[in-house]
Amino acid sequence: MILYIFSSIGMIFFLIFLYNYNISRKIVRKNLITNAENLTSLTVSKIENVLNSVQKIPQNFAKIIETSDYSKEELINLLYQMVNNNPEIYGAALAFEPYYYDSSQKYYSPYFYRHSDEVLFKYIGDEKYNYFMMDWYQIPKELNCPVWSEPYYDEGGGNAVMATYSVPLYTTLEGQRRFIGVVTANISLTWLQKIVSSIKIYETGYGFLISKNGTFVTHPRRDFIMNESIFSIAEARKDGRLREIGRAMISGGSGFVPFRGMFVEKQGWLAY
Repeated sequence: MILYIFSSIGMIFFLIFLYNYNISRKIVRKNLITNAENLTSLTVSKIENVLNSVQKIPQNFAKIIETSDYSKEELINLLYQMVNNNPEIYGAALAFEPYYYDSSQKYYSPYFYRHSDEVLFKYIGDEKYNYFMMDWYQIPKELNCPVWSEPYYDEGGGNAVMATYSVPLYTTLEGQRRFIGVVTANISLTWLQKIVSSIKIYETGYGFLISKNGTFVTHPRRDFIMNESIFSIAEARKDGRLREIGRAMISGGSGFVPFRGMFVEKQGWLAY
């Protein structure tokens, strides 16, 4: 009788424990999902707000150039103010078509950029730094619209890892709309890294950012940055699930999915 009674009580307590465990697990998982998704959305919004504000500056600058007749000195001063008055901008350039702005110069591109606490100036463009062939110049020219470049190391220009927003410039000549160059604004990836590295979720959570082609722009493993993509990691691991996640990320999707970490081979979750 005693064995029967205690066995029954034990079974009841076990069922209660199992029920409470499942309920608690669902609550913890729900809180985890909510926390991760909110933090992801908050970080995305923070970055997008800055990027949107950066975009408006060269867009407005382009309208000023196209509708006004500024001297060379006035344009350079406006470009300086563009960088000096906007701390989120690392650098800015006016890059013109060959011999357009100065008939004696194939390359003409004044450029201001930050170095330590100063805003420095130089002209960029020569046979070693042929900006006509660079993505930040060529793509907006071909597409006839403003674009963000993929992150790159700007050797010979700003000498930093950056992304560039380029707005094409036009003039009307003999009734025809003619492309004459671009105005650009650069953001330093160091700034993006600081924002994303500030993400902390519980003890082991971290954030990373990829470009529109899947390249790691920020990641706690610094050897991943600009050297690996989410697809190269998926290929090395033979991880089809990670490849699917990468495709969803670069297509603008969102979700909360099982994910195997990139530091240690432990199962976790990824909000994107």
